[in-house]
Amino acid sequence: MVLMTHRRGPRARLLSQLALPAAALLLTASNAARAQDSDDGFPVNVVLGAASGYSVPLGSPESGAPAAISGLVPGFVPVELEAGVQLWSHWRFLAYGGFATLVRSRSHCTNALDCGGFTAHVGGKVGYSFHGPGHWEFIVGLGAGWHQIHLSTTTAATSAEATAAGVEGILELAALYQLDPVLAMGAFVSAGIVSSSGWTNVVDGETSQAPGNHVDGSLNFGVKLELRL
Repeated sequence: MVLMTHRRGPRARLLSQLALPAAALLLTASNAARAQDSDDGFPVNVVLGAASGYSVPLGSPESGAPAAISGLVPGFVPVELEAGVQLWSHWRFLAYGGFATLVRSRSHCTNALDCGGFTAHVGGKVGYSFHGPGHWEFIVGLGAGWHQIHLSTTTAATSAEATAAGVEGILELAALYQLDPVLAMGAFVSAGIVSSSGWTNVVDGETSQAPGNHVDGSLNFGVKLELRL
């Protein structure tokens, strides 16, 4: 019996020698590309924001409060904070909170020795951002949460205060200019609607309830500063 041996030519040996390193290099490149695609497709940024401006009441925010408080609210000066994450370079999920103080006007505090008030709210917000021309970024947001308003006045004849709390909905639009990769600043405008179940009133030390569904709103605008980490 004669054993036959097949000899591979130089080209075949060269191809066999290059096949394993080429396969390893291809696998490594493929894994790196998948990792880069995963990173680019699911970026996560921490978003911290602060804003202030002016809040104009819509409707009759004092409706149901004591008569001494009627016409007390010309507007509020809010301070707003928010924190959350931005995913996929566009969607953002934020928690927000804010406190606003009443603008004291002589025309609205007629014959009052003292008058004041505040609003406070907390909630959550979902937003979508997209890039415009240059370094501008535009954001549309929807939010919902809890809202409280407190008003008080003191005259020579009487003292009165009123508190109402309920749920709110917010629509916000913002245009921010990218100052650097982590900092943006710009203007915002938002509209809010609040629904409460009535007022808790205290007049000359006597507490009473004014039940009934109460709906009012506000138009808010100002400046926002945002940090992305």
